[in-house]
Amino acid sequence: MLAFRIAFKANKMEVLRPVIKKTLVKGVIAIAVLSLVLDVNNFFNYTIFLVVSLSMVVAYAFYKRASKYTIEDEAVVLKAPFRSAKRLRYDDIRDLGISQGVLAKMFNCGTVYLVLKHGKGAYTLVSGGSAEALKDVSDPKAVYEKISQRIEA
Repeated sequence: MLAFRIAFKANKMEVLRPVIKKTLVKGVIAIAVLSLVLDVNNFFNYTIFLVVSLSMVVAYAFYKRASKYTIEDEAVVLKAPFRSAKRLRYDDIRDLGISQGVLAKMFNCGTVYLVLKHGKGAYTLVSGGSAEALKDVSDPKAVYEKISQRIEA
């Protein structure tokens, strides 16, 4: 039992999930903008539009929330719904970057990009190469620092 506790403490990992408040706000803003250009004379049709649109925004938010990012001692594991997990060892990461828009700053979330030394990532870079992303994580600067420290170790 003692050996299990020691092994468990040695393998520190942190599980992160995307913040969905920003996604919901962006969806509501998009629906509001679309509502301005729609003919809202027919209340029934407008109600159907609102119900369908809000349902799609909420469904996307829950899909996004189902993503999971795990920061382990040796790697970062990205798991998106309906996809297999992708394990990125720290020695395969060349660089890191943070992206935070206006809404992301308001909700203290952002995307941390992991630029890969080799291999194919979800994002192709203009400078060549590819990257993976931890989308809309809470406190992206702290996540950036944690990963950066593990890359340097």
